[in-house]
Amino acid sequence: MIQNLSIRNIVSIKSADIEFGKGLNVLSGETGAGKSILLDSLGLALGWRAESGLARPHGDVSSVTASFHFDENSNLTRLAAQHDIEIKGDLILRRQLAADGRSRAFVNDQAVSVSFLRSVGALCVEIEGQFASQGLLDGNNHRGFLDAFADHHEMLHQLGIHHGRYKEAVRDYQEARASFEEAVAQRDFLQASLSECQALQPREGEESELAEKRKQAMQQEKVGETLAAAVTAMEGDGRHGVMPAMNVLQKHMTELANQFGERFGKANERVESAMIELSDVAAQLASWQSSMESGKQSLEAIEERFFAIKGIARKHQVSGDQLPQLMASLEQKLQSVHAGEEQLNQLTKARDEAFAQFKHNVLQLREKRIRAARQLDDAVMKELAPLKLEQGTFVTKIDELPEDSWNEHGGDEIRFHVSMSKGLPLGALGKVASGGELSRLMLALRVAGASVRSPPSLIFDEVDSGIGGAVAAAVGTRLRMLSQDRQVIVVTHSPQVTAAAHHHFKVRKMEDAAIASTHISVLGQEQRTQEVARMLAGAEITQEAMDAATRLLRSHE
Repeated sequence: MIQNLSIRNIVSIKSADIEFGKGLNVLSGETGAGKSILLDSLGLALGWRAESGLARPHGDVSSVTASFHFDENSNLTRLAAQHDIEIKGDLILRRQLAADGRSRAFVNDQAVSVSFLRSVGALCVEIEGQFASQGLLDGNNHRGFLDAFADHHEMLHQLGIHHGRYKEAVRDYQEARASFEEAVAQRDFLQASLSECQALQPREGEESELAEKRKQAMQQEKVGETLAAAVTAMEGDGRHGVMPAMNVLQKHMTELANQFGERFGKANERVESAMIELSDVAAQLASWQSSMESGKQSLEAIEERFFAIKGIARKHQVSGDQLPQLMASLEQKLQSVHAGEEQLNQLTKARDEAFAQFKHNVLQLREKRIRAARQLDDAVMKELAPLKLEQGTFVTKIDELPEDSWNEHGGDEIRFHVSMSKGLPLGALGKVASGGELSRLMLALRVAGASVRSPPSLIFDEVDSGIGGAVAAAVGTRLRMLSQDRQVIVVTHSPQVTAAAHHHFKVRKMEDAAIASTHISVLGQEQRTQEVARMLAGAEITQEAMDAATRLLRSHE
């Protein structure tokens, strides 16, 4: 609940500190005293739009600080945790406003965005009858109110579980179907690719091995080329070359040895010895050359397989060493084509079963909502007559949503509709009622749904507009009843409503300064009697008015 509202330099309020209490808090005062400024100030602290005209002329920085205390508020705790703000029972909302309308927002003295401040404020305070986008005037909150009124918590919990299971089953089915359709569309390509890989039968790491063998074979080829040149130099073409030249030399040396004897014999022996060595060298070179020829054929085989592997790998945008994994993937995809239809049938069955259970919960909840709506309508209608809204009609409309719009909240759109006079069509809350009527409608709805959890502080503005006597007394009684388990704050001109308060604040405007100032004070018992008497009698307070005020106050003791 709101513990304290501190206002500095807001229009006619230079400085004000209000300590609100539990139960019903009433703000009274003459017209123009500044009661509406208090609500505008509180609105600033709650994150509502800041108007530049709210800043006090010639004043310092304008600011409003609202402090709250909570026994437990899990939604607020989770929201604050998103901004690393810790709340342990106490919460302080602050807004600073410059003369040009620019503002700064703080939650527990930590700077935040105004939109975040507004989200926090909506969990703390709800104003009925003034802001059409807030509280029960927002149609998006009607479903939650009806479910809370009927205590559908456990049903909603089960509905959420089955909705989650259904969404998961749909997701599994869609993923499997997408995979199956993709596999079917690529089946011919998959089969051709697999056959191509199977014909090659690549081994893991084979590309790297072939690359190394190719490198070695290419080096050997260069050796072979040099060796071939050596063989050619040795053998020549039959006439030119080392061996033909040596044959000619040997022939001449033999002739010289035969003709001249020993003089050329030793030289001839050396030539013969050289011929033997050269013949051995020639034979070795020929053997090596033959070996190189077989190596050349091996390089061709290596390169043929090496480039075949690289070509397939490039085609599938993988490395050659990954081709075995590619083959396994292709086989798996082809198998999924064959097994996909059966899997889809199973997932379709699981999806349909999950939806059937989800649908059962939706329809079951719808039936309960229809019954609860009638009960809520009856309860609200009973409250209208005492609040001088006897010509009004309240109806909870439940429209069935198409199945593709169902969610964890069910399959219904729920809106509260009213008509303020017989014969007039029903319309949305906030669009067919005046400010005073709207406040009393909200009061009737809150009283009818007294068990519904709401923000810990409710504020009613213009709730006594255009009423008096017994109707005003009925309003006061209901406000006091509503305040039994939450804080209620009311701005009022009605003595009957004022008399029902647990805490009474009076708003006065002081005209004795250059700038008019608004002051707020807490009234004790005697001052309360005088203020209620003033509200009953006007400017001149008579003894009869004092006696009537005393009776009014005692009626709520």
